[in-house]
Amino acid sequence: MIICNPLGGLNNRIKCLLSTMRVEDNIKLVWPYATERRGLQCSFSDLFDMPYETFTSLDKCQSKYKHLQLYSDFKFIQIGNEVDINLLDRIYGSNWTQHIPEEIKSKYIKVISNLKPVSYIQNQVNKYKQLFDKNTITFAIRTYLDEEKNKISMGQHFDINRVFSILDQYKDKTFFITCDHQETFDKILNKYKSQVIYTPKRTFFGDYNTVEGTQDSVIDLYLGGLNDLLISSMGSSYCEMQWWFGKCKSKIKVVNLHSNQDNLKGNLEL
Repeated sequence: MIICNPLGGLNNRIKCLLSTMRVEDNIKLVWPYATERRGLQCSFSDLFDMPYETFTSLDKCQSKYKHLQLYSDFKFIQIGNEVDINLLDRIYGSNWTQHIPEEIKSKYIKVISNLKPVSYIQNQVNKYKQLFDKNTITFAIRTYLDEEKNKISMGQHFDINRVFSILDQYKDKTFFITCDHQETFDKILNKYKSQVIYTPKRTFFGDYNTVEGTQDSVIDLYLGGLNDLLISSMGSSYCEMQWWFGKCKSKIKVVNLHSNQDNLKGNLEL
């Protein structure tokens, strides 16, 4: 047995959980939720059908299991002497996926396959993936306009014209759009109309404060990596996890949508 205490938002938590699943099947999962007005508001069982004993705090878990090894992080956990895959996107830009050792990749694909989404999520994934064909590309847009704390940091540097300039390069394609901001999505849909494929949201794009909003985001998490090309926003763990949940099959193109990242672009494209 082992304790998994994942930190951060949903996708960072999933990274830690997947790492722990590689080490041990019998996991005691710490999954805080609905502890404050904003932040993750749904339980693990709202998203996945898994037989883990869960706790809403580390203290509660450790009071019952005092001597278990603890795995806790907001990123993939480096196991043994493995390459630290958390650093690859910063080093290699759009080529980061090509530098993941096949052994590590196959291990994560296996544990991702062991995650079973709840029936609503799985049914929606099965429904909307039928809209994809070889002419469909995914554009995963992270604006950082979803919360006030993000708006005053990264969000203020978001430039939607960069999104338009990229989409304009693919006039003969259809776009599966995932996004963290309703107004930005509306502008894209208004401009590209029938070229846009999306999953309707029961609340709004970028909602992690309700069970429905988080489930809808997980649906897009599963769908995003199913197309041959995934255009990924620089620095986004959500975009990164779309590639992993697509079983590492998509070609990645990392793009810079924020003016304050221009000096970091390296191999990236505007």
